[in-house]
Amino acid sequence: MIFSPCRVYDGQAYNGSGGVTYSSQPNTTNLFGSVIYNSGINAGNSPIALSGLYSNQQGYIIAYVNGTLTIGKADLTVTVNSAMGIYGSTIPTLSGTVTGFVNGQTLTSDGGTAVFTTTATSSSNLGNYGVTGDVTLGSPYSGDYTVLQARGNGAALTITFIPPPLYTLFDLAIRLPFTSAGSNMELSPTTPVYLSVPGTVAGIPSNPSPDLDGNLLEEKNTTK
Repeated sequence: MIFSPCRVYDGQAYNGSGGVTYSSQPNTTNLFGSVIYNSGINAGNSPIALSGLYSNQQGYIIAYVNGTLTIGKADLTVTVNSAMGIYGSTIPTLSGTVTGFVNGQTLTSDGGTAVFTTTATSSSNLGNYGVTGDVTLGSPYSGDYTVLQARGNGAALTITFIPPPLYTLFDLAIRLPFTSAGSNMELSPTTPVYLSVPGTVAGIPSNPSPDLDGNLLEEKNTTK
């Protein structure tokens, strides 16, 4: 007879690692052959059928008592690639990997798919959001794996905000009026100027007139 062993799914046939027992210790001079184990390979309970032994006329009448092989599911881990979205914009394409396949199997060879989704939308607030990898396993291995989500998937998507571009007067070649003296003063080329809306500079008219040097001047209101 054989013990009833347990193992984790590895895609391979049982090799008899648990061994067998005999109702009485056999005399090996009258017992020949090797025990052959026949069982299923997929997760679940599978009978183990024994065969392969024979004896001479002075030996034994051989009867086999089958055992039961219990195969547990192997773990697959879904790991989402970190992604960044911009507040107010479409959620970027999400991706990831599925690892843990055994015996040369892959998600593609299994005929399976992985779809990555999130609850975040283009109107979601700034912060971190979870991404789930929904894995569908194909035949014949669909019942042999348990799909697990990696810990980092819970905050794999970051919604952030990009501030307006920072420009300098050197970049824009702008001159501002020195109003107290009634004359123009050229500011430092590295003076930062933030754009308040596309195409305009905060505090500067959207259509200033150029001076003779080609620099942009703010039109000064002299009415008092």
